Parts: sequence; structure tokens; C-alpha cells
Amino acid sequence: MTSRGLRGRLTGLSLLAIMYSTQAQAASLTVQITRADPGIGQIAVALFNSQESFLETAVFDTTQMVAESDTLTFEFADLTPGEYAISTFYDKNENGKLDTRFLGIPKEPFGFSNNPSVLFGPPSFDKTKIHLEDGPKEIEISLKSF
Repeated sequence: MTSRGLRGRLTGLSLLAIMYSTQAQAASLTVQITRADPGIGQIAVALFNSQESFLETAVFDTTQMVAESDTLTFEFADLTPGEYAISTFYDKNENGKLDTRFLGIPKEPFGFSNNPSVLFGPPSFDKTKIHLEDGPKEIEISLKSF
């Protein structure tokens, strides 16, 4: 085999490997939010990808009207594999923000990925992070109220 023929085959194999690795690097996340009141308000969901951005700058955020059941499903597609965290709240009065009481205690139901206990302020990124690999992943977040 000539060097040009070998080089051509290696180039073809390299392109095939790049195409495969590009396809394999897409992750997706399906999030089920439970314990909503059917028929009222909105659920806001934010996806974060680092400790520095956690609860400050979301990679994706979305809002959806509450459905006819107490469970809503959100899907995030074409994510780069890595660590992510989710925060959510149930905006019952649809004013676009999480209403709080004295000392910042939430008036409206809220939740985080991994459903950590929340006693003194929001949890850290480390307690809420989930690891996404190639392919789909599903998680459930149960809304909490104080």
C-alpha cells in the first residue's frame, strides 16, 4: 500500500472517529418536578454548570405553566457532559420571583437537584450537583415549603 493510500485511510478513520465522538458527547437531562398544585402558578427551573455561577447565572432557565397534574417534566438537550445543578421554585402568584419572608425564608415552594435538606440558606453546588455523561439522565425534584 502506498503512503498516500494509507494516509487516505487514516484520514477517513480520523473523520469517522471525530464524527462519532461529536455524536457521543451530547448529554440530556429530564427533570420531573413533583408536589405542585395543579392549575395555578408557574414553575421556574434554572440549570447551572459551576460553583461560581450557582444561583447567579444559569446556563439555561425556563418557565412553564403548571399542568393538570402535580408533576411537570422539563427537558434539557444537547448538554456537554459534566457537572450541573438545578434550582427550581413554584411561582404561585406569577410575579417572576421567589417571594420570601423575614430573613429570606421562601414563601413559595422550592427545590434543588438531589433534594438536599435546606435549613440555613440554600445548599451548595456540591450538595446539588449531578454528573451528566453521554446520553440521557432523569432526576426528580420534590418541591419543599417552609
